[in-house]
Amino acid sequence: MQWPNHFPENCPPPSALAPSGKFYRFIEQNHTFPQPEDFSSWRVLNLDKKCPENITECQACGLSVYDSFEEIQRMQKVIPRLRRMKIAVGILNKHSGKIQNTPSRNSRLHYTWWVAVDEKPWQYFLIS
Repeated sequence: MQWPNHFPENCPPPSALAPSGKFYRFIEQNHTFPQPEDFSSWRVLNLDKKCPENITECQACGLSVYDSFEEIQRMQKVIPRLRRMKIAVGILNKHSGKIQNTPSRNSRLHYTWWVAVDEKPWQYFLIS
């Protein structure tokens, strides 16, 4: 797989695996189907900013997903800004990129998903 040029060296990390199964993602916009802009990494959205202290530069280049519907619903209840977001569900496979469990301070079921060049991640998901 080829990764975007803005990914740092060794990103995704060698320990990242091919994804397999259902994953869930927060979608900010209120539309019927996920759109390309719903799948922009923190780094792409914040090219001129320093990476937050609680994540690595490599994580900032990936997308946040969860492997449990119950967990993403719990997150929506716990974090006020997530309450207005939609939840999208997608089936990921070995062609979808690489993924790694990257527990956050709020969830041990948080994953970072790195999407290869030329992939269209919004096509894997539907808004539930």
